[in-house]
Amino acid sequence: MLENHRVRTFVHVLIGIIVLCRSPQLLAQQQDANEPGDFFDMSIEELMKVEIKSAAGLTKIDPRKVPVAMTELDAKDIELSGARDLNHLLEIYVPNSQFILHHHLQPHLGFRGIISDREDKYLYQVNGRTMNNRTLLGADNERALPLFGDIRSVDVVRGPASATHGAGALAGVIDVETYNGLTFQGTDVRFRQGFADQYSATEIRYGTKFNDTSGLFLYYGLADMLGMDSDYYIGRSYPAANGLPPNVAGKPYEGPMAELNQAFRTLETDLNVR
Repeated sequence: MLENHRVRTFVHVLIGIIVLCRSPQLLAQQQDANEPGDFFDMSIEELMKVEIKSAAGLTKIDPRKVPVAMTELDAKDIELSGARDLNHLLEIYVPNSQFILHHHLQPHLGFRGIISDREDKYLYQVNGRTMNNRTLLGADNERALPLFGDIRSVDVVRGPASATHGAGALAGVIDVETYNGLTFQGTDVRFRQGFADQYSATEIRYGTKFNDTSGLFLYYGLADMLGMDSDYYIGRSYPAANGLPPNVAGKPYEGPMAELNQAFRTLETDLNVR
């Protein structure tokens, strides 16, 4: 399968318009709010006060005492990856993550060789809230969206410590943290398009900080996902029902079928207000 990297259209003109409408002070505020501090400039006393949370544990534990294999990605890692969606992002950065295109609906996610058609072996969380469909689809709707604008960080527990979250997290835990009014200030608009894997995506972000403890973050994303041409081959011959052509081993399936990565009803949206 071809890996699609981001192809931006009309971006230079649109970004130019946006930048002209924003003051240098606003740009500086957004840069300071969205980028982490430089730990190399901190003293030992300041470093000891830095709080580090881990998606591996259910309670607050000293990170130095948590035996866990974990991958941490921030917004910069996501932007530089060129990934189309979260599935591709995990394939690029997370060791031992894998996907299989099986006979049932969407690509299935697994870690360390633990994978299931029922998508019930990993846990997907957004700001601590579990997003999995517990019966069939797992978190496919969350993983397949080509919309990253509201994501601040992605932490993946890819070792056996994920089992502390229960049987549904046997393979791993994907913990996503989104921006809020304290971590993002400013306004921007992003456009992305794919050609081999066809999609068009638009994202709008706005954040403002009221004081040290409160702020407002608005995000809206819209993606038209048409997918990629992909033949589906039959492994064994057998007659089809409902008047469809018979299935012949080694030949492409001739019945109706969605394109690879095509969204249900093609149009997907994402809204985040924090």
